[in-house]
Amino acid sequence: MVKLCLATGARWSEVEELTQSQVSPNRITFTCTKSKKSSSAPISPELYAQWPRKRGRLFGDCYRAFEIAVSRAGLELPPGQNTHVLRHTFASHFMMNGGNILVLRRYWATPPSQ
Repeated sequence: MVKLCLATGARWSEVEELTQSQVSPNRITFTCTKSKKSSSAPISPELYAQWPRKRGRLFGDCYRAFEIAVSRAGLELPPGQNTHVLRHTFASHFMMNGGNILVLRRYWATPPSQ
């Protein structure tokens, strides 16, 4: 789940709800998004090769395991940011690699700030 969040910028909850039918060799379609609209993201062949092959949800509830791993690593994050930091990391890498903030906003379908 962590690799997928970092590779696509998806929210933890979006990845948690994925099923096999939403995955193809080079693309993932997220249907349970915060905006209630489907969105797609490209994935590498390497990431697809590591994909779990099973019915139903691809990932179990592993938030607690991730929370423990963050704690053991000695990372101190603001409350409620354990998984959201993965989305921010994706955005930072996108921008550092020459990405455009307007493209990122469209990719995430984020409404303009008020």
